[in-house]
Order: sequence, then structure tokens, then C-alpha cells
Amino acid sequence: MFLYTDIGTAFACKNSHKIQSINDLNWSDNFGTVILSHVDILSQTLKINVAEQFIEMCLLHKKNLFLFDENDYFGKYPYVELVKIFERNNLWIHKPEKNCTVNFQWGGKLYNIHCPILCVAGTDSSQGKFTIQVALRNFLRRQNIKVSNFGTEPTSELLGFEGIYTFGYNAYMPFEGWKNIIAINYALQKLERDSPDIIITGLQSRTIVPNIAAFKSYPIK
Repeated sequence: MFLYTDIGTAFACKNSHKIQSINDLNWSDNFGTVILSHVDILSQTLKINVAEQFIEMCLLHKKNLFLFDENDYFGKYPYVELVKIFERNNLWIHKPEKNCTVNFQWGGKLYNIHCPILCVAGTDSSQGKFTIQVALRNFLRRQNIKVSNFGTEPTSELLGFEGIYTFGYNAYMPFEGWKNIIAINYALQKLERDSPDIIITGLQSRTIVPNIAAFKSYPIK
């Protein structure tokens, strides 16, 4: 057994990238796309609409924009109108989208998934659940194992995951609870058609309860 101090060492995926302040960003630099994470709490704290400011800066400096939030409005801008505005400027703006066409007339029947599925779960946020999924993907592929990833985070699309169904922070859920389960099962079945050796996915925070005595910590809705 090998013991490691961090995921980067274990799966040989360490990097030396540094996180810098947005105030140091030079919008004239040679980059094409801005990735904007969830900014609602930041907007409340600063008392400004951060998303709206980034939208205007991207249009001014000719940058594409990938959004984590799945809102219908970003400040004063309806998302459908933003798509048209960016297109008129030969740019694109995109947010995670669920394109699942599911027949709900089957009475809740589910597909049997025969491919092995590895699910990464945890008791809280910031534990590295998504990082482990990406690291495992890279590690197994280096061993010539055919991996398909089913992502539940907005970054899944940026990293080329084969299947995506966001249901984490600030995600839009198109169906009522039980229908989302059918939609996810259908999406996994579509991945299986490509005959992967394994499917890797993950769950959101607190799916595994930290304290079995605290009923309020159970993820029941």
C-alpha cells in the first residue's frame, strides 16, 4: 500500500498554477474566454452585480463567457438576449444546460446499468470530490482503461466529460425530484452505449451524513 499526502502526488497531476486577484487581470492579454464561477454571494457582499460587470467587460474586450450559474437573468440581462448579443459580436456565452428527452410514461422504470460505476461522495464541501474524479479519469486513461465521466458540476463540460447533469449549487432542476432520477439514469444508459470500461461520477456535499444522530443532516427532500 502506498500512502500519499495529497491527490496531486497520488495521481501525478500536480501543477504550479497560481491564483491571482481579478484586479490584476489585463483584459488586453491574449485569451479568448472568461470562466465565471458562482458570484451571487460575492455580489451581495460587494453590493454590485458581479455577473453583469463581467458580461459588459467581455463584450467590450471581445471575450467569450462561460457561466456556472444557470439563471434566466444576469442583472438586467435576460440570458436568451445575452446569447443574441454575444452572437452579434461574433462571440459566445454559455451556461450548463440539461438536454434530456425522457419518456416519463414508463411508470418510473429504470435502465439496468451493466458497466461498473465508481461514485465519489463525501460528508461536506471542499473535500476534493470533483478533483478526485478528474484525477482518477486521467490516471486510469494512462493505464489504457476506457473511462467515461458523468459530471454534476458546471466545470464538467469544460473538462470534456462525456455526460453532464448539474444538480449542485444554484443548479436549475428541470423536473420534480423523482423525474430527475429517471433523467440521470437515462443519461448513464446513453454513456454505456459507448462501451466504457468504467463510469466515474460523484455526488454533492453531505450525501454521506456526518452525524447519524442529527436527522436534519439527512439529504431528504
